Amino acid sequence: MNRTLLLWGILSVFCAAAVRAGDPVPAGWLSDWANPPAALRPLQMVHGRDLTDPATARYFRDECGLGGVVINVGGPGYIRSDENWKRFVEGARTASDAGLRLWIYDEEGYPSLEAGGVVLEEAPELVSKELVWDKDNPDEPFVVRDCYEFTHSCNNYAACRRYPNPLDPEATQKFLEVTHARYKKEMGDDLYNKVEAFFTDEPSMMAANLGQIPEDARKHVVTIDPIDPDKKNLPMLPWCSDLEEKYRARYGEELRPHFTSLFTGDSDADKQIRARYWRLIEDLYAERYFEAIRSWCHAAGKPLSSGHTLHEETLNGHVPLDGNKMRTLKSLDLPGLDNLNSDPASSAYSAWLAPAFACSAAQIIGSRRVMNEMSDHGQVNGGDRLPAPLDWMQASAAWQMAWGVTDFNLYYGINYGEKAPYRNEKSHHAYCDFVGRINAILLPARPVRPVLLYYPIETMQREFKPVAECVNNAPQSDAMTRAVRSFVGIGTALTRAQIPFTVIDGESIAELSEERLRDWNAVIVPDSADPPTEVLDRLARAWNVSKNSDRFLYAGGDTALDEPEAVSAALGAAARPRLVCEPRFDYLAQGTFERDGKLIVLLTNTWGDPWEGNVRLACGTAISPAPWGTLNPQTGEVGSLEQSGGEARLRLDARQTLLLVIPLEQ
Repeated sequence: MNRTLLLWGILSVFCAAAVRAGDPVPAGWLSDWANPPAALRPLQMVHGRDLTDPATARYFRDECGLGGVVINVGGPGYIRSDENWKRFVEGARTASDAGLRLWIYDEEGYPSLEAGGVVLEEAPELVSKELVWDKDNPDEPFVVRDCYEFTHSCNNYAACRRYPNPLDPEATQKFLEVTHARYKKEMGDDLYNKVEAFFTDEPSMMAANLGQIPEDARKHVVTIDPIDPDKKNLPMLPWCSDLEEKYRARYGEELRPHFTSLFTGDSDADKQIRARYWRLIEDLYAERYFEAIRSWCHAAGKPLSSGHTLHEETLNGHVPLDGNKMRTLKSLDLPGLDNLNSDPASSAYSAWLAPAFACSAAQIIGSRRVMNEMSDHGQVNGGDRLPAPLDWMQASAAWQMAWGVTDFNLYYGINYGEKAPYRNEKSHHAYCDFVGRINAILLPARPVRPVLLYYPIETMQREFKPVAECVNNAPQSDAMTRAVRSFVGIGTALTRAQIPFTVIDGESIAELSEERLRDWNAVIVPDSADPPTEVLDRLARAWNVSKNSDRFLYAGGDTALDEPEAVSAALGAAARPRLVCEPRFDYLAQGTFERDGKLIVLLTNTWGDPWEGNVRLACGTAISPAPWGTLNPQTGEVGSLEQSGGEARLRLDARQTLLLVIPLEQ
């Protein structure tokens, strides 16, 4: 078949000309829009709070507009105290009886897997391990030791405490025994089955230096396990007791003779060893932590597994912390992220990375729901130390919902009194209304992201060399640096060009059916990325084109795709369907969705000045003269927009969000 005809055929699924009769916005969509139910509203993170008083639940529901709460056992002793459990169960029942949704946060603080220290109290041998290289010690350069100093274990905002080993299946099983199973036992089946999800928070393989937290914060962090000041800071790698056995079984050779290659060396043989090691590590980590929790949740009843990983937005940390960020996120029922910055303009810089990974993972596994742990930590604890205003909060939610985020778990403070009178129960309610309205329209819809951006994990695993200093700032090879820089640059350019895209790794391309792969129109391969031949072959077969067709874009050399104009021009028709905004404005966020034969475009102005211009629907077919529906989630107003030939004039005020509903042919 002619490649051009095939492409137009794919696009026509989304972009047909005829309009069905009836209102631009179906009446059936508007009931939940007018009054969003609890299922569409955000939840409040209320660690350890006493919820036994029904007035507290009514306050969250009625005055604050929340749909639910994220709860955990609180009080001195955490899960060790029977009194804490009794109070928790009574509070959970009270909240549920009031109609609030329930999620369970699976830790005392973070990172998850510690169970507030109980895991290692009961089984100290399960402590996290690291393989280190001391090149100044020729007699014993490689040593396996406890993993604690210099890591996230002792450089976080919760507590300095030793961490169990997520590569050891016994550690996760102990964690499930003392945490998840205990919740099920104490709550009883009826109440337990009302819990929607378990929230796991920033687990990692730990064996990486992420740098020191600020001293003014560090001095307030309790130190539970003393830090050894004499421990030598060395390059480190994650380790478990059966790693060499697993390596031998998979690759048919011993790992120990190749230890040096894990840390250094630029030969093909060195890089092959590193690639093999990290492919094994990513599997063990995903299987022994994330998939073990998911399997337990499925076997035990209703709750889904959810949560988020560590440092989604810094690619240099992906390999040592996760092995493969996409693999870990795909191992959750409901992938997630955190966003500690409520300045919506950050979406045009690097903030897009966190929702891009979580929402892409959800799309790949076929889940519509994505969790976000949301706060204005960056505002309250930095700059003028004032909380974000409501319009910032709303625009920050909207640009992430354009990516596909659905479930917001809030660390936002509710009432700041005279310090910030603009933040109170009324503004909190308005924020929850806003999120609920967008979910009313988009949660039943299917994200449409026509472009794939290849995640260069093969290059990252092959090239990564562990370091003693902060891994996010340490130099890596030219190939890895180019791959990371190109990936981030292209993603930023796509974001600023308002071209929705999906991050994908080779493993996902290999696993998805050819029918699923036809959901996308093009793939961009970053500079220095090296997808396996069979991966690109599979895409070519699914699309019935050559790997040299213009649906395969390869960055590198003289081909620069890290500017909005360049990437938009290179993609051409493959970037359809989308709304082209002229003049182009970096701070417009766009999400495209399909529901009931209609295309829905979410547009958010994340900047502090208004934008006005022409919008043009890029579909590749003739456009009906019928008006488009408009929905304003800030006011609840429903209207229409006159257009001609798929073009209209539009104004978005500072930090305004608008949903456009465009009828499609059935």
